[in-house]
Parts: sequence; structure tokens; C-alpha cells
Amino acid sequence: SEASDIFRLGVVIKRIVIGTMDYSSIADMDDRECVEHVHKTWRRRLQEIRRYPSFEADCQQVRTCIEIAVACTKRDPRERPLMKDIIRELYEVETRGNYTSSQIEQGIHDYEVRKFSLKELEHITGNFSEKLGQDGFSAVYKGKFEYGEVIAVKRFDKRLRKPEQQFEKVVNIVKLEHKNIVRLTGYCYEPTKVPVLNDKNPDMYILQDVIENLLCYDFFPNGSLERILDDKSCELDWQTRHKIIRGICEGLHHLHVGCQDAPIVHEGIKPTNILLDDGMVPKLGDFCTSMAVTP
Repeated sequence: SEASDIFRLGVVIKRIVIGTMDYSSIADMDDRECVEHVHKTWRRRLQEIRRYPSFEADCQQVRTCIEIAVACTKRDPRERPLMKDIIRELYEVETRGNYTSSQIEQGIHDYEVRKFSLKELEHITGNFSEKLGQDGFSAVYKGKFEYGEVIAVKRFDKRLRKPEQQFEKVVNIVKLEHKNIVRLTGYCYEPTKVPVLNDKNPDMYILQDVIENLLCYDFFPNGSLERILDDKSCELDWQTRHKIIRGICEGLHHLHVGCQDAPIVHEGIKPTNILLDDGMVPKLGDFCTSMAVTP
């Protein structure tokens, strides 16, 4: 549900804002104490930076972000804010109350994606040899074209693959172009045959009909937000953290509010599903998984 997305968003924002602070001490605080503690900690940290150019403004951003995170993680889903309210709060701090919804990028919903053959994807992935990641539904592989472009290829588990009409419906839903959403660049639907052991004669193989469902995305060499947050040597400054928080919120706002036909629920907002480009711009990924595996 959208409320579940909001809760997961709050967890991610808390992790970005709190950073290397002591989680155990914060866990015992009530909401107000948590907000004040995080705000004061960041205020002290920013004061240590000589001639910090936007001290008061950034301190207010810290307070706003941790207040949003606390509100998002309320136990009662009815008490959690909507994405439009979260976006308004973030922008009103930056614009000093002069926020309008027209400031939010709307994205593009009608663009062409390439339909690949299985043979083409086998070729560019080296027969699916370089695995980038895996979950319970799919595995992601690195693919490289001869002219140098690199993409990520998601191959769904054979138990969860869909007929062509259903799979193309998924493709059309997730075909979104927005600065904070991982862009779908292609897909593959192809019936094929694979050798499997013969139950009646274990020494023999038979050919079994299967359907291949694959989705292709832009590739991000910086990896996920999880990797950055776990890297103790990569301490993010506040402005970078705020940039990431705002980008995540704008991407989720687009899924919940900006899609033309109906809201899209991500169902997997977490640092491993948030990728970062060279400019540390966050991109929401893997939001198609729940739709792709639903019967």
C-alpha cells in the first residue's frame, strides 16, 4: 500500500539523516526527543565547519527531514503523511513558503523501449555470466554492447514468468522516465526450450518449454545507497544527504501522484533499491518486482 511505502521511506530518511549516530540511544527516545537530539547533533557538527555558508538553512533542513521521517514511521498508517505533503514540507523550507506543485518534475510516460531477443541478451551478458545482484524473484546481470554502453538485465525466475500479454502490461506500467527513477531501456519476452532431467530416466534430458521474461535498465556503477551508507570512509556531508532525501521523495511522489492511470506502489523502498548516479542523484529501482510476480 502507499502507507507502507511511506513507512519504508521514513526508515530510509532516518538512516540517511542519523548516519553514524548511536541508533541504540535514539531508539529509546520519543518522537520529540529524537527530533531534538538529531537536530542538535547536526547543529554541532555543522558549527565545526569554518565559515559554513548556509548554517541556519541547513539546520532547518535537518529538522524538517527528521520530522518527516518520524511522521512517516508512525505506527498508525492513518497518521502518516501523504507524498504530496512530504514534498510540500521539503520545498517550503527551501523556498521559504513559496512552494507550488509546478516545481515538481512530472516525468515522461510515453517513450519507446527496445524489444530484445534472448540471443541478443545472452550475447551482451556473456551468457549471463556477471551477476550484479539477486533476490527471491530475479537475478540482475551486467550487459555490455559492442559500442560500449552498459546496461543491467533483470532475469525473472522461471517459476514466476508471465504470458506475453501480461508481461507487456507490466512493461507499459513501469515505462517511466523521471530523473529519480531508474529508466527502463528494453525488455525481452521469448518462449524457449531448456534441457531438464527426465524423471523417468535420470540419465536422459528432455526439452521443456519455458518463457523468458527480462527487463533492461540503465546501469549505475556507483551502486546502491546501501553501499554508500555502509562505507565508513565515505562520510556524506549534509547537503549531499539532503539532495538524496529530496530525490528519493520526488521519485516516490511521482509513482504515487504523477502517474497518469493509477498510483504505483513501490513496495520495496530500501537503500539496496536506491541507486546513485555519478552526481549522487538517487534513482528508485526495482519497483516493478511486485507487479511482475503477481499472478
